[in-house]
Amino acid sequence: MTVSEARRLKELEAENAKLKRLLADAELDKVSPQVRREAVDALMSERGFGVTRACGLVRISRSLYRYRSKRPECAELKARISEIAEAKRRYGYRRPVEVQLGRRRYMPAAHYG
Repeated sequence: MTVSEARRLKELEAENAKLKRLLADAELDKVSPQVRREAVDALMSERGFGVTRACGLVRISRSLYRYRSKRPECAELKARISEIAEAKRRYGYRRPVEVQLGRRRYMPAAHYG
């Protein structure tokens, strides 16, 4: 192997590593925040990494890792919408379901702010 071939091989390996990183980044963008949080938890418990290091490896901010939603669950609303959808299969998504729900009776206050 000549010097020029070795140099070319080294360039190809560097380019291959760069493409692998780009592909891994693209695949990581498709992952939901909840899965990323679980990955950070796994790194911290199994590997002993700190929060900052684990979040950096998973590419998630520490604030997103600690974030917990404050939105109400609205289980009663979801159950009623499912009942309507089963009974009236041809109803659309927005308007007819809201009319059937009686608008404010089931809707949380945040929707009418």
